[in-house]
Amino acid sequence: MITKKLLETIAAYDEYQTADYEEWKDDLALVKKAKGQLFRFGRYLEFRALQSELGEREDDIYIVSHAKSGTTLTQMILYQMTTDGSMDFEHLYDVSPWPGWAISFGLEIKDTKNRRLLKSHDPYVYLNHVKKGKFIFLLRNPLDVLNSFFHHSQDYYQLDQSFEEWAPRRLELWYKYNEPWLKNEQDLDILYLNYEDTIKNKSQQIDHIANFIGVELTEEVKTRILERTSFAFMKQHEEKFGEQPDKEKIYNNFIRKGKAGEGVKLASEELLAKNEELGEGFYKENVYTSRYYQEK
Repeated sequence: MITKKLLETIAAYDEYQTADYEEWKDDLALVKKAKGQLFRFGRYLEFRALQSELGEREDDIYIVSHAKSGTTLTQMILYQMTTDGSMDFEHLYDVSPWPGWAISFGLEIKDTKNRRLLKSHDPYVYLNHVKKGKFIFLLRNPLDVLNSFFHHSQDYYQLDQSFEEWAPRRLELWYKYNEPWLKNEQDLDILYLNYEDTIKNKSQQIDHIANFIGVELTEEVKTRILERTSFAFMKQHEEKFGEQPDKEKIYNNFIRKGKAGEGVKLASEELLAKNEELGEGFYKENVYTSRYYQEK
């Protein structure tokens, strides 16, 4: 448990004083792990502080998911659904903010006259205190998530591991992330959506979302939503959806394929077996995730 006394001790460290290397040399790995965990603890506190500053509104909509589960597509559906659909914004985060991203890069969250559409890839404990607003939680086949996230990590973070080296740990994190959101012990007002349903029958999914957030759609508006959330349209306007261009990053792959089922085809027998093992019990019995496992 992190305590104030522990933090005061760490904060009092003076780099100009010589530490006893012999005493600590065997604990370097522990110190590095503690450094990472302390960073995450600080990020949680920063997130909650920003939430307090932003406040809560009855008409807030939180779009939440593990990364690479259709978040950007859903943000765009909601933006087109709750506004006049103008594409004159510089970046999607200007009209559908991502607080976690704003914290990481010291960015301002711009307020708009429209309903707030707040993106999050954060754990359930970051948001389980929220009393106002609605949540849309997105799910996607974990093997497809891994496939898409692996390509994203190569493009944006210069990942130097092979897929088979990288995937098992990431798969475990997918399970750890989604379970609390699916259990929803604080009874947040959540609509669960499967990415596969969105790309297979987007029209029906749009109606489902509109009903959940209390929006009546005209045929004209629905036609615009379908057109502007098409893969072709979003790929054409990719600079409005991905990270901003950087010479160290391959930028034009953020809107990559938008398909389902590729991860299963590419996974090794070992990874398929691990996925089945991790899914035993809760996930194979859950109405939203049972579809992601092989029939026995």
